[in-house]
Amino acid sequence: MIFADMCVSKLKWEREVFTMKLTNFESYVADVILWRGEDYYHSGNVVDITEYENGIFSVEVEGSDDYTVEVHIKESNEILMATCDCPYDMGPICKHQVAAFFAIREMRNYDIVSGTERDQNANKKKNLPAILEDLEKDELVKLIVEICQRDTMLKKELLLRYAPKEDEVAYSKKLIRQYIDQGLRRGRGYIDWENIDDALEGARIVLKNAEEELESGDVKLAVSLGLAVLSLTVDMIDYADDSSGSVGYVIERSLDLIRDGAEVAVSLNENDHALLFQDIWQEAMDERYDDWSDWRFQLLDTCVTLCSTPEQQKVLEDQLNGMLKELVKNSSFYTAYNIGQLKQLQFKLIETFDGTDKARDFMYENLHVSFFREKAILEQMEAGRYKEVIRLCQEGENLEKGMDGLINKWKRYRYEANQAIGDVDEQRRLALEFVYNGEMKYYVELKRLHSSGEWPDVLVELLRVFEAKNYIPSIYEDIVIEEKMWDKLLDYCKRDVSSILRLYPYLKEEHFNEVEIIFTSFIQKEASKANKRSHYQGVCSIIRKCKKAIGEESTVKLVSELMRIYSRRPAFLDELRKCFY
Repeated sequence: MIFADMCVSKLKWEREVFTMKLTNFESYVADVILWRGEDYYHSGNVVDITEYENGIFSVEVEGSDDYTVEVHIKESNEILMATCDCPYDMGPICKHQVAAFFAIREMRNYDIVSGTERDQNANKKKNLPAILEDLEKDELVKLIVEICQRDTMLKKELLLRYAPKEDEVAYSKKLIRQYIDQGLRRGRGYIDWENIDDALEGARIVLKNAEEELESGDVKLAVSLGLAVLSLTVDMIDYADDSSGSVGYVIERSLDLIRDGAEVAVSLNENDHALLFQDIWQEAMDERYDDWSDWRFQLLDTCVTLCSTPEQQKVLEDQLNGMLKELVKNSSFYTAYNIGQLKQLQFKLIETFDGTDKARDFMYENLHVSFFREKAILEQMEAGRYKEVIRLCQEGENLEKGMDGLINKWKRYRYEANQAIGDVDEQRRLALEFVYNGEMKYYVELKRLHSSGEWPDVLVELLRVFEAKNYIPSIYEDIVIEEKMWDKLLDYCKRDVSSILRLYPYLKEEHFNEVEIIFTSFIQKEASKANKRSHYQGVCSIIRKCKKAIGEESTVKLVSELMRIYSRRPAFLDELRKCFY
C-alpha cells in the first residue's frame, strides 16, 4: 500500500506546472548536481559562450571531455530549453548545464535578488566574433599565423579555401590525402570506425567547396573536385572500416555532384565539354571500380548524359560492347545484373542518337532484362493490349523462376490485365496467392471478388489454412481485425502472448478480464527469466504498456506483488519503482 501511495503521489507531482527561470534555477536542481555545476563555473570550466540569436546560447564546458550546452531563454528569463551532449542520464539537468546557467546569468548581468537586469554593458563578456572585430588587421594576421603554426590542418584548409583556381584541385587532393594519412597513422595502416569520420574530414571540406563552385557556375572545377573526392574515397574502402556507411555516403554525394555538373554542362564551351567527358570516362574505366560496378555504371551513365558527338558515342559504344563480351563469359546472378545495367546504358545511348524506333526495337530484343520487360508491359498496357501483357508476364514468370520479387511483380501486372478484361476466376486465383504471401491489399480485392453468400466459406478456409501453420503470419491479425473477429484475436493472443502488447486496444473493451490475465501471465513469465538490469528494464517496459491496457490500480497491485516476490533483487526493485515515475 505504501508503494501504491508513493506512485499516486509521484504522478500527482508530475502534473504540477512550474517555471524554471535563470534567476531561480537553483530551486529546481538536485543539491549534488547544483554543487558540482557551481564548482565547474567557479573553477573556470566554462570556456566559451556564444549568443547566436537573442536568447539562444551555445556554451562550451570543459569536463572529463569537452561538452556543448545549448540554452534557449525567453525575454521573461524563463529557460525554455537546455540540452547537453554529455552522457549523463540520471536526471533532467546535468552539472554542465548548471555551470552554463551560472555563466549566462553573469553574462547577462542579472540581479539575483531582485531578478532585474542591470547595465548590459558593464563588465559584460564579449563573444569571439566581437573580440575579433576589435582587432587591428596586423594583430589578426599575427593571431591566425600563430594558430596555424599549432594546427597544420587548419593552415591547409585556409590555403585550400583561398588557393588560386588553377591550383585548387591539386591542393584539394593533397588535403584529402593528409586527413586520410592521419587516420592511417592512428590505426597503424588501417582506419577503424572510430577514426573514419576524422579521416574523411578533408574529403568533406573539398566536397563542400565543389558544391559551392557548382552553385556559382564553375562546372568544370566543381566536377574536377568531385572526381578528386570520389577517386580517393573509393580507394579508402580497401583499408577502412566503413560499417558506419560514412565513406559510402561521401562517395554517393560525389557521384551526385558529378551527375548534376554533367546535366548543366551545356554552358561549357566545346573544348571544356569534351575534357569533362574524357575525365569522367577515364575515371569510370579505372580498375578501382572492378569490384564496385554500381559506381562505375553511375559514372558511365553520366558519360551518356554528356555524350554529344559521334566520336564520344563511338567511344562509349565500343566500351559497353567490350564489357558485355567479358561478362557473358561468366554466369552468376551478379553477371546477369551487370549485363542488365550495361544494356540500359546502351538503350539510353540508342535513344539519344538513333531515335525512339530503334530504341524500341532494342527493348524487345532484350526482354530477358527485367527493366525492358517492364517497359514493354507498360507500353502494351497503355495501348490496351491486355492479352499481350499477360503473355509477357507469364513468359517472365517462367524465365525467372526462384526470383520471387520479380515473379510477384509480373503477377501484379497480370492481375491488372485480367481485371481489365474481366477474368474474375484468374483474379481470384492470383489474389488468393497474394493473400497467402501476406499482402493485405489483395485480401480486400479477394473479398470484393466474391458475393456476400460466397465470402463466409472463403474466409473460414482462409483462416483455417493460417491457423494450421506453426507460425501464424501477421496478415492473420489484420484479417481478424478487419472482420472484427475478437474471439479469434483473443485466441491468437493466448497462443502468442507477446502479441498482447500491440493488440490489447482491440480487446480491452469486450475482453478486459482476459487481457488482464494475459498481461499478468506474460509479465510474471518474463520476470521469472530476468536476471540482470537490462532484462529488468524490459519487464518494466511491458508493465508500462500494461498500465495503459488495464489501468493504474491493477498494475500497481501487480508491481507490488513482483516487489514482494523479488525482494532480494535490489536492481529489479529499483527498476520497478521507476515504472510510475
